[in-house]
Amino acid sequence: MRNVQPQELLNPIPVAMTRREKLLRLAELVRSHPGPLALYHGLEYIHIDDLYRFIICNDISAFGLAARDEVFRQQGMQENATIGNVKQFLELNQNELHEFSCDCGGRISNETMAQRIEGLAAR
Repeated sequence: MRNVQPQELLNPIPVAMTRREKLLRLAELVRSHPGPLALYHGLEYIHIDDLYRFIICNDISAFGLAARDEVFRQQGMQENATIGNVKQFLELNQNELHEFSCDCGGRISNETMAQRIEGLAAR
């Protein structure tokens, strides 16, 4: 039996969040954001390589919220995350990104966006 050091008790190893937990956390972040969130145009058509070129850490979108969230950072979200990094972290495909963050259907409220994200979490 190994001896547990005091610092190990204060800094436990984080348990990896499931896809569902990550999406529910994102929905919570979106729902609680005080202002409207930006949407992207034609997101489903952007080449996957290009998704890794858009740094979004200062972005006022659901992706930007995810990139700046401390819980997600503790789970491995990169500091200078791109849309591609967020997609990979949340375990989403490009069509799923489109479902809650594209402007093709016009402006949506944060509540509607959160509900769409929760719908993805239920799959």
